[in-house]
Amino acid sequence: EYTLYQHSYLGYGLMEARKKIKALIAQEASASGKFSVEHPCFPAGFREEVTAGDGKSQVTIKGMSKDALASQKSSDTCYQQVRRIINKDVPCAEKPCSFEGVYQPELDKTFIDNPFYIFSYFYDRTFPLGVRDEFKLADVKALTEKVCKHDVSLFAAKEQQEEVGAENHYCMDLAFQYSLLRDGVGMPENRTVRSTRKIKDAETGWCLGASLAVLDQNKYCKYKSY
Repeated sequence: EYTLYQHSYLGYGLMEARKKIKALIAQEASASGKFSVEHPCFPAGFREEVTAGDGKSQVTIKGMSKDALASQKSSDTCYQQVRRIINKDVPCAEKPCSFEGVYQPELDKTFIDNPFYIFSYFYDRTFPLGVRDEFKLADVKALTEKVCKHDVSLFAAKEQQEEVGAENHYCMDLAFQYSLLRDGVGMPENRTVRSTRKIKDAETGWCLGASLAVLDQNKYCKYKSY
């Protein structure tokens, strides 16, 4: 017998997180009277028109030039921006909470011994860059710092260089993933996690967890006696 805990954090998938982060960047620029801003979350050459969080202003977000990147630790700046969408200040009605005021059993007590798996975009962003099967959250942080330098030559393998060069959101995505686990879920950096596409030949992903939530909410599996 198992006690099952599940929660679906709507709006915190990778694509929705990107929208939130960009809208926040645009909102801050607009509030400062700017209609264009360079940001270290993105590499040189990146350019996107974004509607600010107020829904009114249009701001051009650009990648930061290499000269500007050299003068700062871009991973820290990007991380500080990203972690702002992790709402830790929402009141916690039933403690302990993770973020958004959502109850969550404490990781260091409830899940101290059992393996901890992360799926979907966590796998998609770490596996191609050499992070394999079992690793620590600190390894995700180190990879984020490396990617956020926006220098593909830091990766020895050609396929990894091509992977990073083909996706302008790698730095922001990894910073978000790290913040979601560290700040949101409360995972310590020395915690070992596993990432895979399959467990015992069963495909992993968010769909199954979302299905469990929908089935439970709508009681599709309940029946009545007549």
